[in-house]
Amino acid sequence: MDLLGSGRDLLQELFCSKLTMAARNDIDIRRFEPDDAPAVSDLICRTLREVNSLDYPADEIERVCRRYQPDDLLDLGLSSHLYVAKRCGRLVGCAAIEPEDNSSCHIVAVFVNPDLQGQHIGKALMAALEQDKWAQTCKSLTLDASQTALGFYLKLGYVPVKGFGQPDSRGLYALVKAI
Repeated sequence: MDLLGSGRDLLQELFCSKLTMAARNDIDIRRFEPDDAPAVSDLICRTLREVNSLDYPADEIERVCRRYQPDDLLDLGLSSHLYVAKRCGRLVGCAAIEPEDNSSCHIVAVFVNPDLQGQHIGKALMAALEQDKWAQTCKSLTLDASQTALGFYLKLGYVPVKGFGQPDSRGLYALVKAI
């Protein structure tokens, strides 16, 4: 048993829990690494089950959850720029962007730990995506917003794609933002 190691973990936890709100907003955002896959999968499925389930049926939540298993995230990490957000060394969010065509990029996924939503983590992840090298070559960013996250994206300047002000058959809203 590594008592010294668990003591360090406890001290870090105590330190992180005692930080002021201003300091707690220090978020480290970096590109996804293969070792992140299990934790990112857990975070996504937890968020879907605890937050998105308020707006979508359980079978839809589980269908989406199956798309974000660790092996799927390894593939997503290769086909997109997948980012993770950490605070005090703990995973608190993730987001991905991929090229859509010659003039736009598509934001594939943005998820934040349900316990930490409203603490600007999602906003920081979106800023990282908008600064991504792929986004810098695009004229616009698109995304498919869940009912759950629609207000969040609207506050960030995303607007419904012309003719798509209503949700599609999956209950998602097509949004766009000129950059």
